[in-house]
Amino acid sequence: MSLQTHRRILTLTLASGRTVKCSFDQGMSYWNAHAPNPQDRKFDFDGTVNEQIQGFIDAWSNAGVTHSGNWPTDILLYALEGE
Repeated sequence: MSLQTHRRILTLTLASGRTVKCSFDQGMSYWNAHAPNPQDRKFDFDGTVNEQIQGFIDAWSNAGVTHSGNWPTDILLYALEGE
C-alpha cells in the first residue's frame, strides 16, 4: 500500500544558490474555489513559469477562495544542504 500525501510543496532556489522547500498542508478539501466560469478554477501545474504566473494572475482576478474548515494551515520550511 502506498501513501499519497495531500500536501503541496513549493521548491525555491534563492539567489545565493540555496534551496528551500515549503510544504503547505491544509488537509483534504480545505479550500473551495468559486468562479462563474468553471475553467477559472483549473490551474496548469505543468505550464512554464510564465504560464503559471499568468494562470495565477487570472485565477486571482476571476475566482474566489474560501476555507471549508476551522483548522490551521501547517507550513513547513526545509533548508536543503548541498543543493
